[in-house]
Amino acid sequence: MKRIVLCGFAALSLAVSAGNAFAACRWTYVNGHQEQLCDNTYDAPTMRPLMPAAPMVPPSIAPIQTPTMPPLGTRSCQQEQVWNGHAYQWQSVCH
Repeated sequence: MKRIVLCGFAALSLAVSAGNAFAACRWTYVNGHQEQLCDNTYDAPTMRPLMPAAPMVPPSIAPIQTPTMPPLGTRSCQQEQVWNGHAYQWQSVCH
């Protein structure tokens, strides 16, 4: 009986840790402000790194967004300019 309980506990803890292995939150610039972006609402936040001053956001018009339901745990999604390391690009960001 002990062996079954231990095997079940080990499998459960492995499944939980494997699910978090691919979860990712990263700090980047959104519309010129430092903000944390995560792959989903269950990702754990990360500490804010020391980053240089935000690059200037170029003036541009947001693309037309098709109406969709926001993911679980968020209220709304909107198009925002996100820094990809080289330039700003428009992405749908959910809050």
